[in-house]
Amino acid sequence: MYRTAPSLPIEDLDAMWAAVIGCEPGDLRSGRLMLRMGGDQEMLDVFVTPDGGVVLAPFALLAQIEPPTLDQALEPSWWAMQLKCRPSDLAVQGPMTIWYATRETFIPEPHRFVRALRRRDAEALARFDRILKAREPETYPYWQIGGREVAHTRLWGAYHEGKLVAVAGARLLSSDVAEIGVSVLPTMRRRGYGTAVVSAAASALFEQVRLVQLRTLNHTPGADRLALRLGFRPYAHHLWIGIP
Repeated sequence: MYRTAPSLPIEDLDAMWAAVIGCEPGDLRSGRLMLRMGGDQEMLDVFVTPDGGVVLAPFALLAQIEPPTLDQALEPSWWAMQLKCRPSDLAVQGPMTIWYATRETFIPEPHRFVRALRRRDAEALARFDRILKAREPETYPYWQIGGREVAHTRLWGAYHEGKLVAVAGARLLSSDVAEIGVSVLPTMRRRGYGTAVVSAAASALFEQVRLVQLRTLNHTPGADRLALRLGFRPYAHHLWIGIP
């Protein structure tokens, strides 16, 4: 678990996320993991900061478990044991690290093979999507922002030898916050293309917002290096589980 960077507007972020997940802002800084009854009976939501966190789950599940440790709460296999099912039976997103950059912390890295995508890139984008789905069928395409099917009007891509190899997508969360998602073809990772498309997307977004959000899967050192290199600061960890 990273320490939350003091350069981030922590109170504003806590208020925003508490409203999103359905808890009190104080739960995120309580010094321990709070168990709360969630409003969705088919969803388990775990949100953890370095200073506290919350598990939102159906009452029936909360009544039968011992309070998890922070590490257990972010481990899908632990929840599978509590639910008496196989991990493969769960619909899981995460656990992820949520990062933020401000105009002051952001460190851009321009790249000559990166640009905003246009309609003429539709065929290349379709090929890119097909490859990701074929090679990593269980991984959501993160240029679609965490796997949610949303329409993007703003995409950035990196080309290598005429082929689209990395894509970043963006959406506005509010007038102050935008979110970036990024995917890189498996054979083209660790070459700087992911860093380049995120840099291009963030550079454009900072013309209209004060915070840019990025999510990375936990235990992916390359993604963490990308975030840190561009000046993103860690804020929290998040895990969603659909209950069978």
